[in-house]
Amino acid sequence: MSDFSEDHAVYSAVSIKNCKRTRPLVIACCSARKAIPAKVSVEALPIGDLENVASAWLDSIDGATPTVAAVEMYIGRSFAYAKQAAALLDAEVDILSAGLGYVRGEALIPSYDLAAGRGAGGVAQRIFKFKPDEWWAAVSRSRFSAERLPETGSRPVIMIALTRDYARMVRPMLEQFAAHADRIRIFGAGLASHLPQPLTGCLMPYDEGMTLKGTKGDFAGRALLTHARLLAAETDNYNLEDEREAVRAMMAGGKPYRARNRKAVSDQVIVQQISPWLREEPMISHTRILRRLRDLCGIACSEERARRIMIGLMA
Repeated sequence: MSDFSEDHAVYSAVSIKNCKRTRPLVIACCSARKAIPAKVSVEALPIGDLENVASAWLDSIDGATPTVAAVEMYIGRSFAYAKQAAALLDAEVDILSAGLGYVRGEALIPSYDLAAGRGAGGVAQRIFKFKPDEWWAAVSRSRFSAERLPETGSRPVIMIALTRDYARMVRPMLEQFAAHADRIRIFGAGLASHLPQPLTGCLMPYDEGMTLKGTKGDFAGRALLTHARLLAAETDNYNLEDEREAVRAMMAGGKPYRARNRKAVSDQVIVQQISPWLREEPMISHTRILRRLRDLCGIACSEERARRIMIGLMA
């Protein structure tokens, strides 16, 4: 990727040191609607193999003049929802752009017209044997693409709104987030088969039961904003399993989630707690064990941890 230099970014060293390591991060897909008319268009590209089309695009986009911060350039409805979500959580905003790569929210960028997939403005229509991940690798070499991806281990939570086209395109990038999957939340419809296996549990189970209504096109943004409202009403003690549980209850028409002040304990404490239950009910499921730990004992425990400890005791 190109150097993340001052001519296309306004992050200062102080901002990176003091903010990026502590604040939540929202990652949203770019939108076709932009604040100013496009200066570079996919329609000017040749039709050919991916390497040639990508080369022509990079020549055009890298020569364009940056004019507006990325977070202000995109004005589509789903992106607007992402910005509202970020405001609720005091989060930063970064952008997945089919034309520019991974873009920091404060980076200055030019206006352009290029989309993922084969719809209107889609680059796939101009490329023989289009492969989304290969296009992403190519466009990530643009001078507007950030030099580094966000450090997942330094963020309390990273919330990603995706369409299926973008999920297919940025899958290699998502694989780099797997090491800290407990900090990742993914929003979108029909994404499960397009995500790296370690992140399938990070797909939040929203459906059209959300109170925030809209279209299929803005589903990811609506789900993201709904989740941000849920989190903003509670504590900042993010827990993936608790949040998934809360979403399932909401979508089933249950009562609004209220965070519980569960205490963190060692594995040994959990062993001492559940051993009598296993002796009395040898066939008890790990999900029932989990519910007792959380609701009766006030113990913080993930589903995976409960399963692991149970297997160890039953071995």
